[in-house]
Amino acid sequence: MRNQNFFKKLAVTAMAAVFVGTALPLSGTAHAISVGDIFDRVGLKVPKKVTTVRSTPVENATGSTQTPTKPAQPVTTTQPATGQTSTPSTLQAKREKVVQTAISLKDRVKYAHWSQRDETGPIIKTDCSGYTYLVYKLANVGVTLVNRDDDAQAKVGQKVAWGQFEKGDLLFFWIDKPGDVGHVGIYIGDNKIIHNFGYKNNVVISTLNSEYKKRFMVARRVLY
Repeated sequence: MRNQNFFKKLAVTAMAAVFVGTALPLSGTAHAISVGDIFDRVGLKVPKKVTTVRSTPVENATGSTQTPTKPAQPVTTTQPATGQTSTPSTLQAKREKVVQTAISLKDRVKYAHWSQRDETGPIIKTDCSGYTYLVYKLANVGVTLVNRDDDAQAKVGQKVAWGQFEKGDLLFFWIDKPGDVGHVGIYIGDNKIIHNFGYKNNVVISTLNSEYKKRFMVARRVLY
């Protein structure tokens, strides 16, 4: 009799396992099935040591195990803000300094022949090339011009064509004899030069009109 009860319980347990396997859908959704329900159907009591069977994870129809997954999160990329800060270049700053230095000397310089130069007093006495030399010396931009005459200054730096001037460029003109450098000034922008222009005028700012263009010989760039 004991053997019959044992085999009977064994068969019921096997039926419960089969029922659990066949009662699950193939959709991949996990379910909890009470073994007590199965035993009630066959008219038996639930064994004390038999517990509820939970079907998780679940195999789908293809035989692979499915587990609940979180929905994919959108990927967000953050690009750093870009921008540019515009600052004057060192070269441009030097050119501006030359211009401002030249203008600051306007009322301190008197024209004098090169043999009578005097750069020690409160009023500086010098000629046109002495003035350009002094401007670059006081501006302290790393350029030392030849302190002799305009012919020597006309051979330094880079050659610049008419109309291509930058602030600080040296412009040379003939005065009495075409082809012979006789005067020099400093370009200050807006088609103007500042120069030490003789006994009557001293340092003045002049517009580059047709007369200057006619007498123009060469321009030299010493800041580059």
